[in-house]
Amino acid sequence: MSVYSVNKHDVLLMVLAVFLAPISVWTRRGFCSRDFLLNFLLYGLFFFPAIFHAAYVIYETSEERQSSYESVPNQEDGSEPQQPRNGDFNVDLEAGGSLPRYEEVVDRSTAQLHGDNKVQN
Repeated sequence: MSVYSVNKHDVLLMVLAVFLAPISVWTRRGFCSRDFLLNFLLYGLFFFPAIFHAAYVIYETSEERQSSYESVPNQEDGSEPQQPRNGDFNVDLEAGGSLPRYEEVVDRSTAQLHGDNKVQN
């Protein structure tokens, strides 16, 4: 299913970003956010990278993109887990049990003959 990930408010902010990039980032992320401060610095030093950064922030924080991730059912229902948003690194990959354990991957007979190569602390 193909969903457009920008709406008319996003387009207006992108037009504003061409002229005043920090203002459009400020409306989405807030005044003391990391993205605003980075964009303000980019705007002061280099004009064009600030426009690209503002467009990226607007695209990533679009209401259309957030609503497409909210439509994924939660794990509490017993269905599929919710997909993390783009750029969300606060995800525990081992929590879902999708990664194999070390014992499942290593063949004990060859590990004892050739050395285990496991890093031990």
